[in-house]
Amino acid sequence: ALVDSPCTSVDAKLVMQLREAEEALSFERPPVRGGVLCTPGVLDVPAVLRQKVSIFITVALRLLRDARDLETGEQLSELFSARPGFKEALAPEVWFESDGKTLREEFQ
Repeated sequence: ALVDSPCTSVDAKLVMQLREAEEALSFERPPVRGGVLCTPGVLDVPAVLRQKVSIFITVALRLLRDARDLETGEQLSELFSARPGFKEALAPEVWFESDGKTLREEFQ
C-alpha cells in the first residue's frame, strides 16, 4: 500500500493532502436542490450549466464542511451572505459575454 511504502518528505506531504481531500469530500451533506439555481433576483444559472454548477456547489461546501440546506432562495441568499466568494463565483459575468445573453465559449 502507498502508506506502508518508504516515502520522502514530499511524498508524505502529498499522502497527507490526499487523505485530507478524501476526508473532506466524504463529508455528508444534504443535496443541493436543483430549483435553487433559478432563484429570481438571487441566482439564474443557464440550463446547460445547472448540473455542473450544482456539483461545484456541493463539492465546495463539502470541502468547507458546510452542511447547510440549500433548498430555497432564502437559504441561497444566506449562503451568499455568509460566504461572499460563492456569489462572485456564480455571478452572471462568469458564464455570459458582456451582452449578458451569450454564453462564453468555454461553457458552450
